[in-house]
Amino acid sequence: MKQINFIFTKNGFHIDETKEENTSSWAILFKKYKYSALYELGFENNLKGLTPSAFYLYQLSQKFVELLSNRSELEVAREDTKVEASNEDLEYLMSIIPFAIGTEFIDEKWIQNLFEKLNNQFCLDMKSYKGTVQMYLQEKSQDLKVAKRIYFHLVENEEDADFPFAFLATYATKDKENRIVHMPLKHALVEYKNDQEQLLNLLSCLNVVAQKNTLIAQYMETGDLFHPIKLTSKEAYSLLKSVPDIEACGIKCRVPNWWKKKYSSVKINVNIGDTKPSMFGFDSILSLQPSLIVNGRALTKKEISELLKMEEGLAWLKGQWVEINHNKLQQLLGQMEQYDGTITLKEALTKTYMSNDDDIDVDMGIQISNGKWLRDILGKLKNPSKIKNKAQPKYLNATLRPYQKSGYNWLNQMNDLGFGACLADDMGLGKTLQVISFLEKMYEKKKDGHVLLIVPASLLGNWSKEIDRFAPKMTYYILHGKNNIVHEDTFITITTYGMALRNEFLQDRVWDCLILDEAQAIKNPATKQTRAIKKIPSHMRIAMTGTPIENDLSNLWSLFDFLNKGLLGSASDFKEYTKKVQAYPEYMTKLKMMVSPFILRRLKSR
Repeated sequence: MKQINFIFTKNGFHIDETKEENTSSWAILFKKYKYSALYELGFENNLKGLTPSAFYLYQLSQKFVELLSNRSELEVAREDTKVEASNEDLEYLMSIIPFAIGTEFIDEKWIQNLFEKLNNQFCLDMKSYKGTVQMYLQEKSQDLKVAKRIYFHLVENEEDADFPFAFLATYATKDKENRIVHMPLKHALVEYKNDQEQLLNLLSCLNVVAQKNTLIAQYMETGDLFHPIKLTSKEAYSLLKSVPDIEACGIKCRVPNWWKKKYSSVKINVNIGDTKPSMFGFDSILSLQPSLIVNGRALTKKEISELLKMEEGLAWLKGQWVEINHNKLQQLLGQMEQYDGTITLKEALTKTYMSNDDDIDVDMGIQISNGKWLRDILGKLKNPSKIKNKAQPKYLNATLRPYQKSGYNWLNQMNDLGFGACLADDMGLGKTLQVISFLEKMYEKKKDGHVLLIVPASLLGNWSKEIDRFAPKMTYYILHGKNNIVHEDTFITITTYGMALRNEFLQDRVWDCLILDEAQAIKNPATKQTRAIKKIPSHMRIAMTGTPIENDLSNLWSLFDFLNKGLLGSASDFKEYTKKVQAYPEYMTKLKMMVSPFILRRLKSR
């Protein structure tokens, strides 16, 4: 499996036919039984060495299997089962989309379409399978924990101050119209009164749960478990803390969202870059402002003091439930001092998105967020349409389309901030015109400036024609062949990758802007050509490419080592980071968040 590469398309995916490795048995299986093979992939474990695209399909199919196995009504629904990804699931699967060819096509509709294909495969299998669903799933994977038919529900009961929570145990069954419903557990005593074996099979998991939670054991002993139960906040807290143990026994728990998403937990929020720094660039100094928060709301010193005096458990504060843990609160108060001060913009970006969490105790609830200024700047870079329009150059002989105007504004904003930029628009969207517009604006301001443009030899004529057409007043010179002298009175020097490698004197000047067309030419950080080009000093750097990232994350590091050196750490640091991407998908999310402000990518198909 690790040798297969996939190309994502608008309607799904296909195997990369150009790879010789695709003669493997998995490749043959995918060619012959495309979606059944994808379905089976979700049951695999410990797959290593997959290409990013293959690993994403593995994650997607595994998420489907996880949702499938977690359905308590699965045993009674069988081939009528319909697994759909929730908004939260879709958000997760969207967040871990890798850097790979065609990933721009992946959206929620694309994911839902693949889920439908996987669901159809499961239903097809169920129609001919004679055993139980549990047997079927465990034949697929011995490690798979299949949900039982019982659900535990814990909800708020706002009308009763003494018993602010309510608990109910239900089970999945079918009604008279053959529809799947969840009924209170007491109905099972009636449904299976003549079938003790079925009843015992249904309730067997409760004995296991009772060994792990004394409250459930008590409810079983008294028979209360078969009826709705009022709970105190203390009793509810006991159950909420036991949710992982309960679900490990196969019983699914439906609990308030504020507990599931840890909104009730007290955390440290470190706000970075609330105000505009005095200077721009990666060395800009930003402020750090730590505070204790609950569900995004800052706590006052008085409220913190009150929490420390309260009994541990759940407390009602500011119109919401708050978890009180004295030891954790004291530790959080002590750690706040570590996050009070200043930080550079480069450190802020790497700390926010590339942190390995070695210096942050996630369980302690320390989160780092962007302040108003930093959030506003990064938001505009990710969405150039929000950037204030820059006046077009006076002598530009072209009318920019709206998306080209956005790209022009974005390049100017990146230059103003001192950031390197990757313009990665799809072929045919006018990357060349956007760059020429940016350079013409630069020429307006500084006619004695110097720009170095490095292109493949085959594009020298094209750039010459485009500059003559769109910016006829802008001076340029082609450094190629025997013409290997830089003209001091020329604004743009256009040369080739081969010439840039051979002419080290290009490294003797600090250029106002260094531009690479077809920047995938530096995707391999080890080549002499890449190393030579990275040595050329410049204030601003632009990489133009229609394929910013292929299927190797080292390409991404090399690109950013050129654009914004140090932002992704050293080559060895980044290699260690990428090893964690497969084990922890959130690392891919962090990486994408890290680089997205610096890459502008638009598709013709969107």
